[in-house]
Amino acid sequence: MPHVKQFKGKNHKLREIRVKHESGYHRVFFFTWIDNTFVFLNHFVKDKKETPQKEIDLANSLMEDWLNKKGGK
Repeated sequence: MPHVKQFKGKNHKLREIRVKHESGYHRVFFFTWIDNTFVFLNHFVKDKKETPQKEIDLANSLMEDWLNKKGGK
């Protein structure tokens, strides 16, 4: 069963779906856009305890790019 985590602080719009699979722990970053539309950003297989900062930075960059192109808050 997947779990969803919402980030806090400056990343408060960003959310993460966590799924355990036989190939590892998968993570998908997403955010909610206009009219509760989910925008999925990036996926990676987690192999360490901490989520790599580069994955969080990538998700934030993709989210900002989407919002700049499509509009929204």
